[in-house]
Amino acid sequence: GGIEMALVIEDGTIVAGANSFVTRAEVIAYAALRGVTIPDADASDVYAIRAMDYLWSLPCLKGELVDPAQTTPYPRKGLIEGDTVEDYEYTIPVGVKNAQLQLALDSFNGIDLTPSANPEANIKSEKVGPIATEFFDPMASSLTLDGSAPLTVATRWLAPFVCDTGGFSLITVRG
Repeated sequence: GGIEMALVIEDGTIVAGANSFVTRAEVIAYAALRGVTIPDADASDVYAIRAMDYLWSLPCLKGELVDPAQTTPYPRKGLIEGDTVEDYEYTIPVGVKNAQLQLALDSFNGIDLTPSANPEANIKSEKVGPIATEFFDPMASSLTLDGSAPLTVATRWLAPFVCDTGGFSLITVRG
């Protein structure tokens, strides 16, 4: 037997060792609704974890962790939505769950969600001699692959939760 892998679901109560907001069944169902079959249920856990790695990698999320010991970026307290404070202290926002599901699907579709694991992927030009190495913006490179923007759907789900500064260019329009 190999290493037993399992998703441990964070439900807002600071579950010890939590590593996902969504279950294996939810990942498979989300993909199926979009015409994608994830054939290996065990492998679907990997895509859920890669999606969580991406969520942890975001440079700035609104609010703050409820407990410094928690192993997932939510729940959070002090989240401001528009002009009202919504306390997500004991819940995981549905938009964040949907983002994880979409990111898991993106990962299954072959998108490297955290290209920083391979720094060479971010190098734009290199000159030997008087050394000149130019880097892509790491956020930009994580959001684009071959000039496309594969994380568009997940980015939209995450928009209310990501700080207005940083690598995301989010525009908030107040009516």
